[in-house]
Amino acid sequence: MCRRVLATGIALMLIVLTVNIADAQVSWPSPKPFIAVYFDEPGQIEAYPIAPDPCPGVGVLDTLWVYLVNSNQMVNGVQFCIDYPPAITWLSDLWTQPVAVGATPCTSPAGGLSMGYDPRRLGFPDPPDRPYGRIFICGVLVMWNCDDCGNFPDNLIVVRKHTFDGYPEPYPTFTQDQHPYPPIQHYCIGMTSVICPATIATEESTWGKVKALYSD
Repeated sequence: MCRRVLATGIALMLIVLTVNIADAQVSWPSPKPFIAVYFDEPGQIEAYPIAPDPCPGVGVLDTLWVYLVNSNQMVNGVQFCIDYPPAITWLSDLWTQPVAVGATPCTSPAGGLSMGYDPRRLGFPDPPDRPYGRIFICGVLVMWNCDDCGNFPDNLIVVRKHTFDGYPEPYPTFTQDQHPYPPIQHYCIGMTSVICPATIATEESTWGKVKALYSD
């Protein structure tokens, strides 16, 4: 069984809260919301496999899991895209909402995925089921193209802004109960997950040091 270790990389991005009123911008409170791709359904593993463990094998099908975390609002929808590395091939998105346009690859004709929720999704923390306000966005069916990490070191899966939407970063759209209209668009962090990370700390380290290994 492959040994799985959690490591996180971040594509450094500007975080702003943009209200649909001209020039109205305020800071988004900590912790910042982010969209991330995970290798497991609970959304815990962001780096896999870890050398010397092998890749699952050429032609093996697998599922990735995309989550919005730390939203802390009622969520109306999301808009983003994902850069997939050579180690895997995107085949299809899974379990998307009926109101969905496009697909997750940044190279897709639509330039990414735009998806709405009806009813809205609850993004507030509710331990133990939602300890970080985690909202499932979709699954991604992929095919592995590697059986040896030596040929695919540091393959990065990067969440980015939607290619054609005109916004500077990926964003979820929130509606606050007391101000249901217009919706509020919060730019968020696009996380970087790692296939076959070439460098993993072998001693205790801070989260900042681990994230720095894979910053975009």
